[in-house]
Amino acid sequence: MIQILISFDLRPGLYQEYSDFVIKTGVPFWQSQPGILAVKGFRNILGSSPLIVSEIVCESLDVAIRILSSPEYQAIVEQQARFVSNRSVLLLAPTGRTPEQSWVSEGG
Repeated sequence: MIQILISFDLRPGLYQEYSDFVIKTGVPFWQSQPGILAVKGFRNILGSSPLIVSEIVCESLDVAIRILSSPEYQAIVEQQARFVSNRSVLLLAPTGRTPEQSWVSEGG
């Protein structure tokens, strides 16, 4: 399993337009890709940069590389550039040193 983390800040005044873009273009793109297990979005509640982090969970490194190098993904990046700054992409693989399940108890 590989995680793609895409972090960025939103350009001032474009929050609603960006939200519309995510709903109509971004999420459907990721959900339509074979080998994608989950798509999640997070907001930094401390308000510091990066403000937004998207997490995409892939079955394998091959899946992640295939998608990130596709013309369709490059077109999404170009469209997203209107709304974001300080964009960064990380590909993360498990270290194997911790169990796959969360160590946080369900009770809190």
